[in-house]
Amino acid sequence: MPLPIECLDWFAHACPPCGATDSGGAFAPPRRPDGLSHHQAAPRVQKLVDGLDAAVAGLAAAKRGLAVAVCDHGRRRALRGPGDCGALPGMSHVLLAGPSGSGKTHLVHTLSGLLDVPFLSVDAADLVPCPRRGADLSVIGRRLLDQCAGDREAASRGVVFMDGLERLVADPDDRAAPGRVLQEALLDLLDGHPLRVPVPGAVLELPMRDILFIAAGVPAGRLLGGIAGSHLPADPSVNPFPGLMPELLARFSTQLRLPAPDAAQLTAVLRHPRGPLASCRRLFAFEKVDLAVTAAAVAVLVRACRRKGDGTASLQRLLETALRPALFALPAFPGLRRIWLDAAGEELFVSLAEPLTHAG
Repeated sequence: MPLPIECLDWFAHACPPCGATDSGGAFAPPRRPDGLSHHQAAPRVQKLVDGLDAAVAGLAAAKRGLAVAVCDHGRRRALRGPGDCGALPGMSHVLLAGPSGSGKTHLVHTLSGLLDVPFLSVDAADLVPCPRRGADLSVIGRRLLDQCAGDREAASRGVVFMDGLERLVADPDDRAAPGRVLQEALLDLLDGHPLRVPVPGAVLELPMRDILFIAAGVPAGRLLGGIAGSHLPADPSVNPFPGLMPELLARFSTQLRLPAPDAAQLTAVLRHPRGPLASCRRLFAFEKVDLAVTAAAVAVLVRACRRKGDGTASLQRLLETALRPALFALPAFPGLRRIWLDAAGEELFVSLAEPLTHAG
């Protein structure tokens, strides 16, 4: 069941030092105590990590960092309370930096299914203003309100995912550049200032202080290890997005760097219970045919994916391309119950006879 974001910080558990147990149930309602004892509050980080593990292979550090940031956001909301107009020091917004195919979008969309809050995904390119007008971020407010059937309170407690952050890069000396204009407009939103949203017959102010922003982008870089991707500086103080205002990046207190997937990561993604192989096996199972894939075929798929340089993005496409002839020919073999995907050299092929190499 999806979890309200404000409930992620509070759960019943036995306190190791004293053995006390919270009596508020499995997920106690959020409250604002003057002081928190060692057994009154704890982040429900592991539940989020477990949910991410069920759908995303690898990326352990990114999962933990994202889960902690979400729980920290819920904690701040609970501590502020409805009558507190100010914000706690610092913000809990999240920045994911990594090359294409490293799992940024998949990670965030999986997270959205674990939270019982409105979730809005926007592309940064859609927000860049045209030369004749300034930045208009009211589209974010309108889409949140549409998701919540106009409920202002519900819309003000959502999560906004902005992909393609690198599209906002602009010449730091050109303050009139569209990307720079949008960067400056985003500062107010990330600081929690209300967003003015035009609605029929009025202009509505949508509170933004309780909205969690998650941004993702491909940092500037170069070819790394012969694979097209972005080189992430080892020094975390190095700006991975030259052309973005340092003030804007500073609003993201959690900055997670996802590396280009290596062969082991790609293999894990391919074999994940919800990965490309499982998806294709379900297609064949619909026709009552079992699909087996040899280790040689897996290795060829991984090498082909690495040559393309787009991370995990091409795994599904490469696998379906290899299996398409088999899907086309299935009706001609009504008694067929099992096929094998195998490889010879760098070529993939489908076999009706059990190969000599191990199939998984």
